[in-house]
Amino acid sequence: MKARKGESHELRRASAWEALRESEERFHRFMDNGPAVAFIKDEEGRYLYINKPAEQRFDLPRAAWLGKTDAELWPPEVAAEVREHDLGVMESGKAVSRLEKGLPPGSESTWMAYRFPLPGAGGRKLLGVMAWDVTQQKQVEQATRQNEERLALVLHGANLGMWDWDVPTGNVVFNERWAQMLGYRLVEIPPNVDSWEKLVHPEDRESVREVIVAHLEGRTPFYEMEHRMRHKSGSWVWVLARGKVISRDAGGKPLRACGTHLDLTERKRYEQRIAEQQKELEEANTRLAALAGTDALTGVTNRRGFEEHLAREVDRALRKKSPLSLILLDVDGFKSYNDDLGHLAGDDVLRGLAELLRARARGTDIVARYGGEEFAIILPDTDGEGALVLAERFREAIQAAPWPGRTVTASFGAATWNPTSAERGEQTLLADADRALYGSKGGGRNRVTHAGVLPGSGRDP
Repeated sequence: MKARKGESHELRRASAWEALRESEERFHRFMDNGPAVAFIKDEEGRYLYINKPAEQRFDLPRAAWLGKTDAELWPPEVAAEVREHDLGVMESGKAVSRLEKGLPPGSESTWMAYRFPLPGAGGRKLLGVMAWDVTQQKQVEQATRQNEERLALVLHGANLGMWDWDVPTGNVVFNERWAQMLGYRLVEIPPNVDSWEKLVHPEDRESVREVIVAHLEGRTPFYEMEHRMRHKSGSWVWVLARGKVISRDAGGKPLRACGTHLDLTERKRYEQRIAEQQKELEEANTRLAALAGTDALTGVTNRRGFEEHLAREVDRALRKKSPLSLILLDVDGFKSYNDDLGHLAGDDVLRGLAELLRARARGTDIVARYGGEEFAIILPDTDGEGALVLAERFREAIQAAPWPGRTVTASFGAATWNPTSAERGEQTLLADADRALYGSKGGGRNRVTHAGVLPGSGRDP
């Protein structure tokens, strides 16, 4: 049975209304369950629609919104700003996104508002607004920015270059100071680990690599070492490099490492100057010590130096259980030489005698001016027989030398000390050599006497 024409029209209209109702319900469900607050306004700024997130966020029911303008809902300064933005979009016919604050009034909320023109029935101009609360995001961004600014200030204040290394890719982010300390602009340094490695001094490269690998493999808690890097000018810059792996994968492989470079060049130069000055000071002290132990007239060891050398040689003889001998000599008739030819001539004799003794002494022997016209020669590792041979050699050389004015001779006394003796060597040697010297003088001068042959010595030459 066919439906009448009027009944068919009613069915179609009912079906259309049902479809419209379902579409409107879907729209409301969509808008009410989304994250954004949403509004629709007319040309006069009256609210025609708000979604549930807007009710909840502003704590106002829909009934309090609908048909009202912003001037009726918000403080004048807030309403005027909102109206200005709305009119700008409606007049331009273009959508606009912008950050806005001040809503709800008194809050510190930040919104990302998206305004767009919305055509209405009968050619009406409507305005759609969707907004997202980005307060937390902006707070995180601000905190991150502040932390980055603080880090930049710290790095700048500490004069530190910074590097951030993506280990798997080899990409490295350097800061401007890192490049500047090597004489470059940041854009001149390719952002990869090869750029850094090529600038390391060839002599330091292997040790640097070993320290870094040890840390990357987890064998050290951090990476730190001093090394040289090539400046753009070709000179070398000393840096203190510090770094640490800050991210690893599940298997422990390094993913990211960060660190700093500090320019140590001036400190190294200062340390070098200090080291050079220290060396100069030590050399000066050595020269002073030598001068303190050197006879000013003859240039050989003086009495003080002689005593120090003798004590050391006695200790050495004790350790080695080796013999030690000593020769004392005195210029014969030196007073009359001075009286006849003058003290300057006498000084020349003493200088010449010292040079003669030093020239004929062995490398281990120590020649000293003991006092006045008296000289001493320490003979390490030398027994009595050897001391006699050396003393005779010295005596003959002195007698045969072409002295100005007249012949010069000297009397010698030799002594030998056995370290197995219960007596300490210095005093034993000095006393015995002195007695032997007087023995030579008493025996007619210009001769050699060993203490071991003196009556009652009990010692063999």
